[in-house]
Amino acid sequence: MSVLPAARQQAAVKQTYYLTKFKQGDNLDKVKVLVLYRPNSDHGRLVDDFINNFKSSGTSGKIEAVNIDTREGSATAVLYDVTRYPAVLVLRDDGIIQHLWEGLDLPLVNEVVAYISA
Repeated sequence: MSVLPAARQQAAVKQTYYLTKFKQGDNLDKVKVLVLYRPNSDHGRLVDDFINNFKSSGTSGKIEAVNIDTREGSATAVLYDVTRYPAVLVLRDDGIIQHLWEGLDLPLVNEVVAYISA
């Protein structure tokens, strides 16, 4: 039996996730949108525009941008098995992914809002 460092064991355990819909009565205040990207890259401006559009849409959801070149960003990418950037994740408060978009074809803000308020 191989012994992994605690952080890797935790990441290996948390890598199992399910794409599920919200149920009626779920607390949507705890839902967040996470965007993994490289700010100083070709897609940086595209993601910045997406984040600004999301914030100005009037939705109650929270959005967080994470640089994948940081320790936190790379750990998050490994945790959720993100392989292409930018990536937009809709997460419940317990870390379960509701939906994941990867690559330059970013979702419309309305699509993301639909997963938050569905």
